[in-house]
Amino acid sequence: NIDAAAAIATSKITFDGVRVTNTADISLLTATVTLMTWDTETFDTNAYHSTASNTGRLIAPTTGKYLIEGSVDFGQEATPIDNIRILHIRLNAAGSGAGGTLIARIRSDVPTLTGAFNLNVSTVHLLTAADYVELFAYQDSGETFNANLSNVPSHFSMTRLGA
Repeated sequence: NIDAAAAIATSKITFDGVRVTNTADISLLTATVTLMTWDTETFDTNAYHSTASNTGRLIAPTTGKYLIEGSVDFGQEATPIDNIRILHIRLNAAGSGAGGTLIARIRSDVPTLTGAFNLNVSTVHLLTAADYVELFAYQDSGETFNANLSNVPSHFSMTRLGA
């Protein structure tokens, strides 16, 4: 039974996050860690990202737990061979693939490919206000090819889950 005079509390869940993409591909040199940059915001509710400076960063506007996800479509090699693809997310790395703190990583030993290959990485991490995350890609095919960031699956996103 519910007392008709009792107050019923309601709350509205408000989404807080960002999703970014890029309209251009980024060249991936062999055996080199490359920072992924982003020029387009699908949405950005709270100034997580800038399209003018440090475009590889997603910045936590407040302290809390965040779901951080990245996806890169690795382009096709001219001469496909067995090789490695890696995506990793680093905290406060200042654009350096060896900087800051590694918070998520996925590696795929890729068999000979005749087409592009998509790789995804995600984590939940506690961030302090003004912390930022960056997504890096690596491949060791022996040749240079593109991270096809203009393809639909490629993106970088961050969603605040709570305190």
